[in-house]
Amino acid sequence: MSHKDFGIDLGTKHIKISRSHEGILYDANNVIAVNEFGNVIAYGEEAYDMYEKTPESIVISFPISKGVIANVTDMTRYLQWIFENVFSPKIGKKNFYIAVPTNITDVEKRAFISLLDDAPIKTKNISIVEKPMADACGLGIDALNDKGNLIVDIGAATTEITIISMGGIVYSRLLKVGGDNYDINIAAMVKNRLNTIIGLKTASSIKYSICDLTNECRDSVNIMGRNIVSGLPSEVTLPAEYVYDSVKDLADEIVTAIKNTIERTPPEIFKDISERGIFLTGGSSRLKGIDRLVADSTGMKVNLNPKPEDTVIKGLERIMEDSKLKRLAFSNIKSEYE
Repeated sequence: MSHKDFGIDLGTKHIKISRSHEGILYDANNVIAVNEFGNVIAYGEEAYDMYEKTPESIVISFPISKGVIANVTDMTRYLQWIFENVFSPKIGKKNFYIAVPTNITDVEKRAFISLLDDAPIKTKNISIVEKPMADACGLGIDALNDKGNLIVDIGAATTEITIISMGGIVYSRLLKVGGDNYDINIAAMVKNRLNTIIGLKTASSIKYSICDLTNECRDSVNIMGRNIVSGLPSEVTLPAEYVYDSVKDLADEIVTAIKNTIERTPPEIFKDISERGIFLTGGSSRLKGIDRLVADSTGMKVNLNPKPEDTVIKGLERIMEDSKLKRLAFSNIKSEYE
């Protein structure tokens, strides 16, 4: 197999790039910092460290929004920087396998193709892989067999609920609800209930420290913010039940969509799913108690991956390296959307 094969998972929060037979070689925040003259001054982790701290002259750009490319110029510059600074320019022309959501328009899919075609990167062939199929391969599921599987990928900005069988998508639904929405709700709750303003980074930290979707956690955490009345720094104590109250509706929205998907499942596939259970993945599936909430609400077994944020890129690796699985990739797809 070629060592010129690269898999790319362009997430709202993270970008992951894998090389065939070498694994993940780049994993960083999908963000860049641009100064007032339009020049990029930081990429990835360095740029994310500047988030919520910069003066007005510096813009922090997240090129991917809700699973699609929102800023082609910034995403192109980021990819160019990666392949100039992380990978050897001696590699020559490369084959790319890029994961895309199922429920986006043809124009949005074409944008992923054009992104690599137009970037100053030597490309030989560009293949599209639907994210649920990459997830399945990354979860170790035999995506080509005749068994039905229900995969729920909870990401930073979206949740993709998909039924797959025999190497294809039987049904898929994309919710514009993900981990970022939890952060926004937590920050709003702290402002309203504790008269304190916090940043989204702090909210995200709270989400993973004391948020429990089973509502069993009785811990609390001290956080620093800015008091609304005095305008001065203030430390407040935040109980876990406040956090639960702020995110419960979002979790319920995801659970309701899963139940609606199950109701639309053909009987024979439903039998398979009942036996195998629901597969939860995506970085935001690490939120404590989400597996129990889904299991209790659906009455079905829930399989939670230990490294859910990596299933898409690991799936792309399997597809690149296994000739049988390459049928899950659509090569030279550009002409199909033009």
